[in-house]
Amino acid sequence: MSKKEIKALLDSILPDEQHNRVEVIQGKRGGYDLKNKARDTLQYYHRKGWITDSQNKAGERLWHDYRIAGIYCPRGMEIKESVSGSSAPSNGERQQEARQRVRKAWESISGEIGKSMVFNVCCYSMPLKGVTYDNYDNSKSRMARFREAMDDLVCYYA
Repeated sequence: MSKKEIKALLDSILPDEQHNRVEVIQGKRGGYDLKNKARDTLQYYHRKGWITDSQNKAGERLWHDYRIAGIYCPRGMEIKESVSGSSAPSNGERQQEARQRVRKAWESISGEIGKSMVFNVCCYSMPLKGVTYDNYDNSKSRMARFREAMDDLVCYYA
């Protein structure tokens, strides 16, 4: 598939609000890869000094696991098993391991609102101000709760 065909496929599968959040780029080993522009929100918070280096790295790892787990991959782009006889783990095994890491990361974050904040920012690039959270009606209280949840994530990935 060409880069243009992959982008057309993504646009046909993803909801409208997600079209500009995924970019098709040239892969390191040939072929194409998906670049998640969702990390832009996380990077913005890091550049502003609102989150620490370790929180940023944990958010990056969460997004990486989320992508490998196939949760972010659109339908029709599932990861296929590698050729049998290979000594490296198959894509299916890597995907299963990544799903377990995502599940454990989810469980490591305290509170449903904290979980929602972390996954919205790290995996979907939804700024904290773009989502209404009960009892967190101003940006300072949301950012404080987000930092607490990211600290939980740092502890998991440490």
